[in-house]
Amino acid sequence: MHIFAATALLAAPLLSVDASTIAACPSSASTWSLSLPCLLGTNGTVLAIGGDLLNVTLDMSSQAIDVVASFPGPARSLDLSNNNIQALPPFDDAVNLIQLNLSYNALDPRWHDVYIPATIAILDLSYNARGLDFNRMTLLADSDLTELYFRGNMLTSVSLVQWSAPHLGVLYGMHPLSVSDDHRDLSDNPNLVLTVDADSLAYLSRPNVTLRASTNASLTAIHCKNGVLQRVHGATVCLVPSAANTNGDKQYSGHRDQGPHDAIRAAMIAVLVVACLLTATGIFLLKKHWAQRRFDMDEPMTPRDTLTSSICSDDELKKPPKFQKSVSPPPAARHAVV
Repeated sequence: MHIFAATALLAAPLLSVDASTIAACPSSASTWSLSLPCLLGTNGTVLAIGGDLLNVTLDMSSQAIDVVASFPGPARSLDLSNNNIQALPPFDDAVNLIQLNLSYNALDPRWHDVYIPATIAILDLSYNARGLDFNRMTLLADSDLTELYFRGNMLTSVSLVQWSAPHLGVLYGMHPLSVSDDHRDLSDNPNLVLTVDADSLAYLSRPNVTLRASTNASLTAIHCKNGVLQRVHGATVCLVPSAANTNGDKQYSGHRDQGPHDAIRAAMIAVLVVACLLTATGIFLLKKHWAQRRFDMDEPMTPRDTLTSSICSDDELKKPPKFQKSVSPPPAARHAVV
């Protein structure tokens, strides 16, 4: 394989154009360059053709590149900064690329159609126009990163909780027990809240690991409800306990803003209490209504036997008591004609 590294490309910057594409050289190019990537203008004009130079640093910055259709395979370092690149398709020919600079581009914030070669050790993704979601960088877990620059990407929340050793990937590199120096730069993200657990904090505290993070101490204190504040490399982080499920598998337990959840829970409790009160009141009124209705539907009361007594003298008190029973006929019987 060869790289597109024409003399003009190595010696001086290319002419600025409205849009450029890195792609295979067209058939109109010289025969020896057909298998090499070219820098093409909007009208297909070949702006640069590769050569046989190996292990060089290719500077393709500020060339109005918006499409990358081919990678310079043997290149060791490639600078694509300050372009308008939105996607980066997977390539099989970038096996030698170790350093890649994609800062000041327009990559998709959620990493759609963005693939970073697994050989990359030094990666710069700083200051992308629409920011980047750091938590989706687990897609790069197979890479062997030793330096990561993620400055100025509008980060607000990064969770490094329960990142298992085989998948420390983006932040840690593939070999968390190695003694090589690891550098991570998350600076220029003024609203950043960084959540860690004991494992990630221990890793970040290692002497061979450098972390630059402009975390927001005030926001971290507000959101760190389930943890304690810690300082690591001059940055304030939220240390939370790790969680495990019943099967012993690790679960993510990073920072979560419980404010909205507390409000919803309180509202649901209030609705439940009101519903219970209304139900109890309805049952009481219904029972009262049925009792009154049954009372109104009962038959008229029948005549009752009455026991009467009269005032008696002292002599009569000495006699055995006598009881008189009087029975009153129903009103209808009184007026009956015999």
